[in-house]
Amino acid sequence: MSKKADTRKDGSLENIKDSLVSRLLDGDKKAAQELVDQFYQSIYLYMRRLGHNRQTSEDLTQESFLRAWKHIGQLRNTQALSSWLYHIAGNVSNQYWRQHRGKDDVSIDEIAPPDDVTSRESSRITENEEQIYRLKSAIEKLPVKLKQAVVLHYMQHLTIAQTAEAMGLREGTLKSRINRALKILKNKLD
Repeated sequence: MSKKADTRKDGSLENIKDSLVSRLLDGDKKAAQELVDQFYQSIYLYMRRLGHNRQTSEDLTQESFLRAWKHIGQLRNTQALSSWLYHIAGNVSNQYWRQHRGKDDVSIDEIAPPDDVTSRESSRITENEEQIYRLKSAIEKLPVKLKQAVVLHYMQHLTIAQTAEAMGLREGTLKSRINRALKILKNKLD
């Protein structure tokens, strides 16, 4: 039995992703549905955090998956599937903002945390409500490139390497953007 077949037996997340990517590359439509099932919520939340309203976020999320399916052959690193999807979603969002300058803005305050977070941490959130409001307001006002870096790294929980890949940047450039964003946020919150 080949080494590749042996590693897939263990069911690790990396091997499952490798399998999904290889099935996607083979044009398997069931794999496309699995991709959507696995990443839809994350991409949708990313769109919301970038300031799109609910309907627009749904539309842009769907557009992101359509583009991913159309360009799946361009995915070279099977370990970078989520970063690649975020990169596509970021491009879709940027294109939308260029076409709809100033329209359809939504406050980041309108984005409710998931239900399980609300029930578990409602008392803690209530205590820090003012700080959270000020932070969200400051993030909203960041330039788009800095906001994307902050949202991907701190709110979508991507690593520096994944965020850099998703934004099509070198890690040093991303770190510089994050550093600039944090300085702006610190100045606005002080």
